Amino acid sequence: MKQTLLTIAMFMATLFGAQAQTSKTYTDKLTVTINHASSAPQSADVNVIVNGNTMDLTLKNFMLANGEDKIPVGNIAVTGMELKPSVVGDFKVFERSETIMLEEGDAELSDFWLATSLNELGGVPIILKGQIDDNKLYVTIDIDMMSTLQQIIYVEVGSNLTARTYTDNLTVTINDASSQPQPATVTVTSNEDGTMGLTLKNFMLANGEDKIPVGNINVDGLTLTTSTYGTYNTFERTETIFLGTGDPELSDFWLAPTLNDLGGVPIVLRGQINEEQLYVTIDINMESTLGQIIYVKVGEPWEEKAPVFYTVTFVVDGQTISSEQVEEGAAITVPTIEEREGYTFAWKDEVPATATADVTINGAYTINQYAITWMVDGEVYETQTLDYGTAITAPTVTVEGRIFDGWGEVPATMPAHDVTVNGSTHLDAIKSITASSTTKATIYDLSGRRVNSATRGIVIINGKKLVK
Repeated sequence: MKQTLLTIAMFMATLFGAQAQTSKTYTDKLTVTINHASSAPQSADVNVIVNGNTMDLTLKNFMLANGEDKIPVGNIAVTGMELKPSVVGDFKVFERSETIMLEEGDAELSDFWLATSLNELGGVPIILKGQIDDNKLYVTIDIDMMSTLQQIIYVEVGSNLTARTYTDNLTVTINDASSQPQPATVTVTSNEDGTMGLTLKNFMLANGEDKIPVGNINVDGLTLTTSTYGTYNTFERTETIFLGTGDPELSDFWLAPTLNDLGGVPIVLRGQINEEQLYVTIDINMESTLGQIIYVKVGEPWEEKAPVFYTVTFVVDGQTISSEQVEEGAAITVPTIEEREGYTFAWKDEVPATATADVTINGAYTINQYAITWMVDGEVYETQTLDYGTAITAPTVTVEGRIFDGWGEVPATMPAHDVTVNGSTHLDAIKSITASSTTKATIYDLSGRRVNSATRGIVIINGKKLVK
């Protein structure tokens, strides 16, 4: 019974855990662009409910701003959007393209909301895209109301999670007259398809101390191409763009809407980029409208110099074992040298840390020497030092008064280690007998009894043992 209850409890915990959802409100800046004219940023709350891999999103009390005037629209709510891992950052992405019905906003904020009227016209067609992690939310909403309100509306909340900013000097040349460099910030974003977006915000034309506010230059979908030398990417785009209105706190008048009404701004944009540096040029031909040829430059170009390679060669005992091209300044990798029994390897030449010129590095194997010690009756008789592999010749052993019994096992050639060879001797009985030719020797056996000279075995003659 206890086991059954435990199983049920675990099942219920799993069931409710799988159905658990999280709700969070993200607060950030919201901007609205209507027919290429942008409003001042305003604070907005976006509520999301995450349920597994799907998400519901609600932008409450959305209003269209026109200067100080605001038109209450309503609540934008989209449910069941699939969350997918991003390929360009540690966050998730979502997207939905559909026609939605708006909800009325809070009555205390307005007694009239445009939601009902727009719904009666068939709803609101939107393309909603975004990025989300635990701390930040970025949402864009494209609303095409051209057929009903004669408006293209673009809503942006927050900032792109893949955005990276570059700050450098910007110069403007107008009809061959250049301004003084001024600091500028360019923001780039990485798109899911591998392309890049670029934004130069609050661009101004400078003429001495005077500055003419132009607006924001936005170009998306830039294709990145690896440079010939592989140290950065390049990009290029020729098109007519519509400018965004700059920040109202910097100016209450921006030239962007006027230029957009003239048909937009034709640009030729080129640049180079890596993680540390950005270089951008923008050719703007406004001769037909403003009588001006404008050239914008941010940063400085890279020096396009082909990399230098050097040949690094390793030679062992006169034989080349490797030869490769190494880029100037790159680390030199030393090849692995195989061990050889009885030899020690060493490089004769110093190995440089990096490639700075063509270089040949020589190495060689040196034969090792080992000691062979000849021991006789437990004492060192002779020690020899021989090269590895040398034939071993045993020494003749001569010990006065003794007979050599022979050596133990003797290797044919010197092995790759020190060797000890043992030998032994026994007493030379004949040489140990000492007696005068005029004196008769007295012979005893081991028990001390006197015996004659014909006795065989071990006897004692003149105090010395003798085997007969």
